[in-house]
Amino acid sequence: MLPPGFGRWATSSGKIIYLPGAHDVFLGVAGRPPSDLRHSSLWIIGGTVLRWLSVAFGSVLVVALLLLASSGSFDPKEGTAAHPGVRALAGSELVADISPLPDEVSNGTWCTLDATNSTYSNGTIDHYYWEFYLKGVLKNIYEEPTFQHKFRQLGLWKITLTITTNDSKTATTFTAVYSVPDADADYLPDWWEVNYFNSTEETGGGDYDGDGYTNLQEYAQGTDPTVMDPGKSVLATLLEYWYYLVAIAAAAVVALVLSYPVIQRKRKAEVKKQIEAAIEIEKALEEDK
Repeated sequence: MLPPGFGRWATSSGKIIYLPGAHDVFLGVAGRPPSDLRHSSLWIIGGTVLRWLSVAFGSVLVVALLLLASSGSFDPKEGTAAHPGVRALAGSELVADISPLPDEVSNGTWCTLDATNSTYSNGTIDHYYWEFYLKGVLKNIYEEPTFQHKFRQLGLWKITLTITTNDSKTATTFTAVYSVPDADADYLPDWWEVNYFNSTEETGGGDYDGDGYTNLQEYAQGTDPTVMDPGKSVLATLLEYWYYLVAIAAAAVVALVLSYPVIQRKRKAEVKKQIEAAIEIEKALEEDK
């Protein structure tokens, strides 16, 4: 039975010496340990560093996967649902395109109309022609690829876009928005303000219930601006600050790599001390003969 916590050293003379923490090894000629002992510390240190590098790399990989999984997510407090851009084909090479607009806009809000995503593979688009209809009546005409417009009159607006190419080909598409009242031009419909605040004194940038979401964000999501909403989940918070997690993981990897030489020196020093102690004990045993 080996003493608790002791390992066994076998010397070249055949004597068995017990030392704390020693492994079962054979002490070779001239008191030098065999090559497997001299390199064992390197294997131990290398294995430790590789394990920690694997943990750090795994952490970075998990964060990256979470970010990838959430790349198409939608924060309910940051916008409204918009119907997709409307595209129309004239043959297969000419496409008229209107960038997405909200389904509902307030009549105090400037909206951007954009047709620059329209394409023609066999030439150029020379002319853009916009028509704005309210209740079947033509109200506005524009001839620019992009511009801003305020839907001052309430109701359902139909917007048509016709593009003409350099070789006289045309394509037409359309979309629609509903204009609601906003007399104070704060981007919040008046009916919504009156419904929740009994007045139109609140602003879009205000936070009536103090939950960290503005009145405009509450309106966009359809939540009650007078009732505090729950905070963000742990996962949402981690995703928001993912770059800190990546930085911490990278710092851990760098620290492990930099500490490798120090650990190696300490391991070598410990093995050297054990070998020297074994040699001294062997000498003492020889002198006692």
